[in-house]
Amino acid sequence: MLNSEQKKAVEYINGPLLILAWAWAGKTHTLTERVSFMIKEKGIDPTNIVCVTFTNKAASEMKERISKTLWINFENNSLYRNRWLPFIATFHSMWVFLLRQFINKIWYDKNFVIYDEDDKNKIIKDLLEEKNIDIKEFNARKIAWAISSAKNSLISPESYLYSAINNFQSVVSDIYIDYEKQLKSFNALDFDDILLKTLEIIKNKEVLEILQERYKYFL
Repeated sequence: MLNSEQKKAVEYINGPLLILAWAWAGKTHTLTERVSFMIKEKGIDPTNIVCVTFTNKAASEMKERISKTLWINFENNSLYRNRWLPFIATFHSMWVFLLRQFINKIWYDKNFVIYDEDDKNKIIKDLLEEKNIDIKEFNARKIAWAISSAKNSLISPESYLYSAINNFQSVVSDIYIDYEKQLKSFNALDFDDILLKTLEIIKNKEVLEILQERYKYFL
């Protein structure tokens, strides 16, 4: 059952829609019913619909609910490749999926690897030692955090270099530049790059047109 506000959200299809709701207010239920309405009542192709969440648990739950609503056996179906289901994934899973298809547009190989925080810290620590920088004074984890913060603010290594105002930031900029070079030489991304490189590929006109044609509804 849907309340009046949920029903409005379910039946509003074209154009942007923002739903504000607290925990346990029925957001997933509303989204599930909306997808079902789009497919069953409006005849929208499931492959034109994308559903994204923040967590794997939420994505799995949404996949199960939508599958059941559409009378599909969800247990044997991929989150990504099913003709009868929308694309259902976390934000990061979707970005990685797109990067696997299009990252060659920004001069990476599609068989890239993703480094975790331990990999990242090891590279930075090795760079500090190579440059004879005191790792007690300039902690690798703090530098890793500074680089991550810069990336999430869309600040490139070159921009960071020009904006450095103290000794710590100067060291960070030096490490940041070489860290990026190493990632590229290993055909690797770190976790922050998943967002940044996706942003880069969708700036490519050809890629953007393909995605706009493929995914017409983004929930």
